[in-house]
Amino acid sequence: FRRSRIDVMGQHYRILVPEAEYPGYRARLLALLDDEPVSGSLKDVEVKGRRADGTEFPMEVSISNSTSLTGPEFVVASVRDISERKAVQDALHYRLGFENLIAEISANFIDLPAASINEGIDDALRRIGEFANADNAYVARFHNDNSRFSRSHDWCSTSLRQRVAELQDLEASQFPWWMAKLLAGTPIAIDELSLLPDEASSERSKLELVGIRSIVEVPMYSQGVVTGFLGLSMIRTRRSWTSDDIALLELTGQIVTNALTRKETDEELL
Repeated sequence: FRRSRIDVMGQHYRILVPEAEYPGYRARLLALLDDEPVSGSLKDVEVKGRRADGTEFPMEVSISNSTSLTGPEFVVASVRDISERKAVQDALHYRLGFENLIAEISANFIDLPAASINEGIDDALRRIGEFANADNAYVARFHNDNSRFSRSHDWCSTSLRQRVAELQDLEASQFPWWMAKLLAGTPIAIDELSLLPDEASSERSKLELVGIRSIVEVPMYSQGVVTGFLGLSMIRTRRSWTSDDIALLELTGQIVTNALTRKETDEELL
């Protein structure tokens, strides 16, 4: 709890739990005290705690009540911070969901007719956007000489609307630091715009202008050549991107690239 013993001695336990959680804590404690026989216990109950600075964290609590022959009833509680364990569990859960999602997206494109590939890509963007809890997921493709690029597919969460028409035929020279990274095959993951280097000041100002707070993009390849990029962005809040987020985009980007190549090949044969 990041409090000294002096801070908590004689204080109500309410200071150790989030205000919104207090009614539930109180109901559980009263139920325990009302148990028959008088002695009872609650073991390894997962709840939320509140630190001195107001931040919340997951904890595991064991509570027991006893009655002394010579004194009043008392309660003993032991508390364990399980933040690390929960982080590992959440990471494993995300990884499993990520692997299942990639398998489903890949399977969806196997027998998808060329005429339906654009719709398939839109659906894939929606699914990875929702899975990653992002505000925007998109595919952008370079024009022949890589001097310009346009968004070919775009998904936004229901609370946001991005107009794809405004993101067409953009000059790559307006984003020199960014484009150099992508064309060199380097993923870009920016948790907050203030972390961008000074040489990316042009990119920072343009991202701020459209309200983006966090963004991750990975290059898309066709026959070893970067032909575009796939990205996720956050507008409502900032986001710390992980290696799993980047891997999700890279695998999805390869699936999308293969689908677009097949579509273009089929169109050339018509």
